[in-house]
Amino acid sequence: MSDRWFKQVHSFFRYALALALSVALLMPAASPAAAQGGFNLPYGFIQEGVVMGLDLPTSFALAPDGRIFITEKAGRVRVYQHGELLGDPFIDLTTEVNDAADRGLMGIAVDPAWPQRPYVYLAFAYDPPEIKDRNPSGARVSRVVRLTADAGNLNAVVPGSGVVLVGTNSTADHVGNPDQGDAEPFSCRDEGGQPVRDCIATEGTAHTIDMLQFGPEGALYVSVGDGIVNSKGNSRALDINSLNGKILRVDPDTGEGLASNPFYDGGAGSNASKVFALGMRNPFRFTVDRATAA
Repeated sequence: MSDRWFKQVHSFFRYALALALSVALLMPAASPAAAQGGFNLPYGFIQEGVVMGLDLPTSFALAPDGRIFITEKAGRVRVYQHGELLGDPFIDLTTEVNDAADRGLMGIAVDPAWPQRPYVYLAFAYDPPEIKDRNPSGARVSRVVRLTADAGNLNAVVPGSGVVLVGTNSTADHVGNPDQGDAEPFSCRDEGGQPVRDCIATEGTAHTIDMLQFGPEGALYVSVGDGIVNSKGNSRALDINSLNGKILRVDPDTGEGLASNPFYDGGAGSNASKVFALGMRNPFRFTVDRATAA
């Protein structure tokens, strides 16, 4: 992969400079940044806190109309508008999100055609209701969902509007070992040991699903870690038929793979057809080159 495709460090630095969303970053100006756990900024840059009162913010998305949607790890989406963090969340998914260790609600994107297309997209580790009371650090699965904002109040979701775009088979039936993480049997495998279609395994509490971002061509890109530290399962990052350890590129309306994807196999719903890049342990953050959509 070329450096221009997935500039993880550059992307993280850019985001950190754009907004200081974590209380840990809101230190007094007179204190050295390094001593306070902040950033050692280059000469000429300053660090300014923008949003206060967040609980473990993980990501944010800028809507074309200026409002900012911010994810909190436990599963809430908050809205910052007109210089104010609104009291009511856009949505509260804490009953569906598994936030053990590095898991949680990690990725968010706003449709580029907002508000004509009033959609917000989320990526998170999913706690199926059938196994929610089991060990929270045990195996789980992940999903990407699309939500519709209320036309009369764009700061609130239309109840029941959620659509699973990626991970329709990320269900309790396909969780391998809900009582122990990083242990066999592995998730998202069928009886023959092959990857289940449209299922994202989250065996461990790290290397999970993470970032969402739109490319200039309108495709939705999704970063997905291998979801495991057990060496017996790491190889799925190289398996083109697994959604783990990949950058996915999908249609934001259907969640299907695009015919222009490098591994498109003729079936838009196949796992391989959704893959844009493979062999990644934990892609975390990335950027899309706005000139080449690569």
